[in-house]
Amino acid sequence: MRADQIKTIEAFYKSHALPSQQEQTPSKYVLPEENRFRIWWNVCLTLVLIFTAVYLPYRIAFVDFALSKQKLPLVQQAVEWIVEFVFYTDLVLGFFVTFRNSIGEVFDHRQIVCNYLRSYFLLNLVACLPPELFG
Repeated sequence: MRADQIKTIEAFYKSHALPSQQEQTPSKYVLPEENRFRIWWNVCLTLVLIFTAVYLPYRIAFVDFALSKQKLPLVQQAVEWIVEFVFYTDLVLGFFVTFRNSIGEVFDHRQIVCNYLRSYFLLNLVACLPPELFG
């Protein structure tokens, strides 16, 4: 096939594609997968999750259930506040990051919000709530 024939065929398929299948340009408020900030954020979030997985059992066993109740050192309190800030920020960022469906990456903000509310929002919200609310 010649190059002009291929371009004609591609133009035909693009013009007859569904709106969700057509190439989408992200708005300035949507973070696509290849966005540098999003990549950096995912790395930071992964490190915070690893820290939490290691620190939380220690905190429960040796601080929360300790025989003598002592106030946490300031550095330890600061680290916990930073971790909470990261989780709250991730809760909000979930409304602005693209996701993939069977067609490809979705850039439509309304679809992103609906997908996040139906998938991970409730889990992220419960994870952000302070433990004092549960007992």
